[in-house]
This record gives sequence, structure tokens and C-alpha cells, in this order.
Amino acid sequence: MNRRKVMSMLPLPFLLPKGSFAMSCFAMTPDWAFVADTVMGGVSQGQIGPDEGTEHAGMRLTGRVSLDNNGGFIQMASNMGVDGGDFDASAYRGVAFFARGNGETYAAGLRTSELSRPWQSYRAEFVTTPD
Repeated sequence: MNRRKVMSMLPLPFLLPKGSFAMSCFAMTPDWAFVADTVMGGVSQGQIGPDEGTEHAGMRLTGRVSLDNNGGFIQMASNMGVDGGDFDASAYRGVAFFARGNGETYAAGLRTSELSRPWQSYRAEFVTTPD
């Protein structure tokens, strides 16, 4: 079974400072990497790249997800820390982003240095809309 996945994040994610919500948010412009189930024998395929079809800067994730060989995921990932180090998020109350896509459910995950397994993360699901 193959399913086409398309999702864009617009604009790039930003951190929300603690206290009152203000537009003085810290905009994130991380380096993104494509990851698929091929790391564990799956055959899903995809890519990430700039989403140039809108007025906002963003990244686009596209691909085909396959359940063959016990696979079933594609994702884009980034490290918020400088040079792969830890990022001190204690001054922030959350991460916000805008996403558009094909109406399917996706998940955003955050990892901390306290999580020891690669598959562990704090996750939240969201449903995309075309605009």
C-alpha cells in the first residue's frame, strides 16, 4: 500500500516567549533533513525543499509512504541547538507553526536531552488544510 503525503510548514516554526503573547517571537530557520523508514528497512520515498508557492517562507515535505517491509513513515527533522548541541528553551512557553496539506493527520514531535530512545518524543497530532 502506497499513500502520497504532502505537507508544508508556513512560515517556519517560531518559539513563543513566556508571559504575554507578543510578536517578538524567536523565528527558527533551522537546517532540515529528510528521514524515511529506509533507516529500518522500509521503502517509503520522499523529499523536502523550500515551499516557493506562497508568500511565506516555509518547507515542503512530499513523498510516498509504503507499508512494505514493515515501513510506513517519512518525516523532516531539525536540531534546534547550535552545531547539534542542546537548546535552552526555558525562556519559552511553546513552539508554534502553521501547516497546510492534503487534509490528512500529521504529527509534530519534540525531543529533549532527557529522552534516551530514538523513537521517544513529545508528540501532538494535527490535521492539515489546503490553505
